[in-house]
Amino acid sequence: VIKELTDAQVAEIALVENLQREDLDPIEEALGYKELSERYDYTQEEISNLVGASRPAIANALRLLTLPEEIIKMVSAKELSAGHARALLSVENEECRKQMLEMATNGASVRELEKFASKIKKEKLTPPTAKPKNTFYNEVELSLKHELHRKVNIKSDGKGRGTITVEFFSDEE
Repeated sequence: VIKELTDAQVAEIALVENLQREDLDPIEEALGYKELSERYDYTQEEISNLVGASRPAIANALRLLTLPEEIIKMVSAKELSAGHARALLSVENEECRKQMLEMATNGASVRELEKFASKIKKEKLTPPTAKPKNTFYNEVELSLKHELHRKVNIKSDGKGRGTITVEFFSDEE
């Protein structure tokens, strides 16, 4: 099939094809959606139809771009998941957000962050001080992360038992 396209149409199609790749990080994806919205005046619904994602998924991706630059870089570097970052968006208080970020980097799940954020909103609490993780586990996490090139999380119950979680993004990995 041969199509006569303008340069703008070719750029638009290339951008949509790039967004449909599987190896984009959440920030790259959000920046692509933003470009479609700003450069080509697409609505979130139109972007949704173009790339085959739901409109709420598009909206959630774009919300990530409203985070502070430090957190955006962490999401891009896969040091923080998009789910953790979205949980951080639910809190406006900067101190609470910093506390939640520390909790996330110390292994708190997205659900734990969401519960914490909900509690903050309901009770207008200040965050409790985070329990520091055993330095041995921090070092093991760093070593495994370095060797595996993946995010590694170790949780201990404090009684010599725990779990090790290794992120992967495909069946081959």
